[in-house]
Amino acid sequence: PSVRTQSGMTHTYPVHGKASRIEGWRMRSDLALESGDTAALSELLGKLQATMGVASLSMLPAPETRKKAESQAMVDAIAAFQERAGVVAAALGSKHRIRSLTINSSGRPPIAPIMRSAVMMAAEAAPMPIEAGETQITATVSGQIELLAR
Repeated sequence: PSVRTQSGMTHTYPVHGKASRIEGWRMRSDLALESGDTAALSELLGKLQATMGVASLSMLPAPETRKKAESQAMVDAIAAFQERAGVVAAALGSKHRIRSLTINSSGRPPIAPIMRSAVMMAAEAAPMPIEAGETQITATVSGQIELLAR
């Protein structure tokens, strides 16, 4: 109950035999699992591997964690922009004001490929080892300053 599931994309491919005739079809589907309970998620993945192959696993921060980290990254990026603008203005012997700012943030999740053999899949359902990592969240600030007379 602590794991939310959602089906994703499904791809179907023909299986060709002799003389390039289609002898069957192969399907691959994505299944997204979300949970803050890594033990429950690990246990469920272990059970699913008895009948399904896990091709990859990516872990993302919870939305509230990502939002908090993005907000802090934006504050830091704005402070860095203000500092550099001050350096430029001081070097030119002038005061400045900010005319415009563009702020962007992004985070790229790490993807950990998981390869499982048929023998491992057939083994008794053991929890899949899951280890949290780090996600880099960045914020960039670009803008224009106007130099003012002192």
